[in-house]
This record gives sequence, C-alpha cells and structure tokens, in this order.
Amino acid sequence: MSISRNKKILIMSGFPGSGKSTLAKKIAKELSFEYLSTDIIRQELFNSSRFDSKGHDFVVKIGHKVYEELYDRAISLARKGRKVIIDGTHLYTKKREVSLKKITDKFSLDEIAFILAKTNPKKIRERMLKHQEKDSTLRDKSDKESMFEAWQRVFNDFENDMLNGLVSWPSSSLGVEIIDSEDVYAQLDKRN
Repeated sequence: MSISRNKKILIMSGFPGSGKSTLAKKIAKELSFEYLSTDIIRQELFNSSRFDSKGHDFVVKIGHKVYEELYDRAISLARKGRKVIIDGTHLYTKKREVSLKKITDKFSLDEIAFILAKTNPKKIRERMLKHQEKDSTLRDKSDKESMFEAWQRVFNDFENDMLNGLVSWPSSSLGVEIIDSEDVYAQLDKRN
C-alpha cells in the first residue's frame, strides 16, 4: 500500500519510541504534509513532555484536550486544502474513535489513512537504551528520570492498558486505509 494523492489526513499510530515522529517528519518534508504532533500541543497547552514525570494519570487526564486541539488544527488545515500528518500514539481505542469521528464528519474515509509503526518492543528498547547512553553523558546527576527510564515507565503503562482492553491497533474495520510504516519507507526510498 502507498500514500495516494487523494489522502488529506494521515494519522500515525504506534507505541512511544516506535519511530512514529521520525517517519511523520520525513513524510511531511518529502510529501509536503503539514506536521502536527501530540508532543508539541501537549507542550504548548500544558508545558508537559511526552514522558511527563507527573505520571500516567496526569497524561491521560490532559489527553482529551491535547487530542481535541490536535484534531481541530488538522481539520482547519485540511479544509484550507493542505495535507496533514498527525503524529500521536492513537492506540487508546475510545479516544481514537472520538477523534476519527471528528474528521470523518468533515472528510470522506478515502481521504484519511492510518500509518502503523508496529516496531518490535525489543527494538524500541534497544533504541531507547542508545538514547540512555547519550543522555547519561549530558545529564546532571540529579534525581531526574533519564529518557530511557521515562520511556520504560510510559511503555509499561501502555502495555497494562492493552491487557485491560483500553488500547488496540487501528484496523480496517474503521473504514479507512491502514498502511504499514515499512511500506511507507519503501515508497519514500523509491522517490529518492
């Protein structure tokens, strides 16, 4: 599958550390999509990072406002004729359904696609450990969590929520195209 010209809104989905942001930024640059991110909006609205030390409950609490603003911005840009890529986990089933409904009220299903970054958790862990090594040379010796420790805490929360049925992968049953991130990388590589 590939990103066809008729797509107005692409929605990234995957666990923290899966490479969603890297791919979303690459798509934005190479295919002229506007880049919108939960991380950026969370920082703007709540001065909160993606691995906020305030914990899972706080991030879930503010998540509704973050996604509401994210989708309002995406809809506004797409209505102006701009293509948009939305970078966020999009794994919480009910939140995803509400967000998608906002878009499908304004745009047809064939104008929207999910890109799934189903990176193996072992690979994500290795990637985050590399960040840990870089982080440890730059970090002061305070009690501040390292990026790896923060990722591990957040990833564990996602895994627990998945076990409790709160988290799931987007599927074609939503009525929109589902694209594997590896297919997107292959498509972008062909362009270069």
